Amino acid sequence: MSKEQAELRRWLEEVTDPELSAELLSIRNEEKEVHERFYRSLEFGTGGLRGELGAGTNRMNIYTVRQATQGFAVYLLTQEEKPSAAISYDSRHQSDVFARETARVLAANGIKVYLYPHLMPTPALSFAVLDRHCTGGVMVTASHNPARYNGYKAYAADGAQISGHVAAAVSEEIEKTDIFRDVKLADFKEALADGRIEYIGDALIERYYAAVMAQALRPELGKAAGLRLVYTPLNGSGLVPVMTVLKRMGHTDITVVPEQEQPNGDFPTCPYPNPEILEAMQLGLNLCEKLGADLLLATDPDSDRVGMTAALRQAFAAAIAEVEAQGVAVDVVLLDGNPLHLDPREVNVVKGDGKCASIAAASLVAKVARDHVMEAYAEQYPGYGFESNKGYGSEGHMAAIRERGLCPIHRRSFCSFAAQESLF
Repeated sequence: MSKEQAELRRWLEEVTDPELSAELLSIRNEEKEVHERFYRSLEFGTGGLRGELGAGTNRMNIYTVRQATQGFAVYLLTQEEKPSAAISYDSRHQSDVFARETARVLAANGIKVYLYPHLMPTPALSFAVLDRHCTGGVMVTASHNPARYNGYKAYAADGAQISGHVAAAVSEEIEKTDIFRDVKLADFKEALADGRIEYIGDALIERYYAAVMAQALRPELGKAAGLRLVYTPLNGSGLVPVMTVLKRMGHTDITVVPEQEQPNGDFPTCPYPNPEILEAMQLGLNLCEKLGADLLLATDPDSDRVGMTAALRQAFAAAIAEVEAQGVAVDVVLLDGNPLHLDPREVNVVKGDGKCASIAAASLVAKVARDHVMEAYAEQYPGYGFESNKGYGSEGHMAAIRERGLCPIHRRSFCSFAAQESLF
């Protein structure tokens, strides 16, 4: 008997979930399928867990989630005498179930749990970690992956995803944890009743909205701009928080893409719910054209990634127009990366800067131009070292942000506390 078949037999004996049991029975004679599901366990890294939904050690299910959480719990218990953790989840299949199972394991290990009562985006999870002074946090999501996936992202006390050395420590604990025998599990209702698990209330959510709105550099422009907006949450977690903030900022002319409005783990309109690809954005683009909208906004399922397609279109068109204004007839536009379908002359070249001399040359010109911009910013915002670090996350730049805070040109969406990888 192979190692995979032995593990399958063990799962058939131990699993109590009827759907997973039925799934295991259906594949027990399919050698290739058994191998794929049991030849390894899901790897735990800085991004936590991520994999296809289903039964097996190489799948996302309640047992692999429990095992990962037990390992994470052991680590959190080494960090504080009385650790706590926040939990949120998105619209994917089983996300709410995995969030509850995570809460049960943490509570059983003596870790106070703050759980969102409904789906909320990744930034809201980070905020809850900070607001409640938690030791860590968990966001149940597979980000922008296809519908058959789900995942589990672990967060540290600073509200950011765990670092490499923390991931290694947690992974070591997971490997020592028997998936059925070593996991502690509390009764959810009992833990909720005795306070080991606590639902996050409206007051914290209001503080989150206020914190988001406080990031606006020119809040007075919202009401005055008169922008016509189209927004799509791509059937994810962004609808309520994004619309709440936009309206409070004074934007009243907002149309939500109806087919992608409500949370739906099937993501029926696009196989890959990523605002960086055309297929996900096409319905929104069509609606923009119909309404004459100024801007299309889109967020991925856990709402930590934003696409602004209309702005990209405008920049693309402006660049071509400037070249043509110099009397140059443009026959072909080389695009470094995936296709955008913004112009019939567009030819995309994935990793083009390493394949095409023209793209490589353009990249060098762009970098030199940006360096000049950063040198000018260094005079406007002294003390950050922009003249030398050019906006990248050098040690000196990080230290300056911690000391001085963010300045108006910092890209706040890339910042976690005072951690910033790049301005661009």
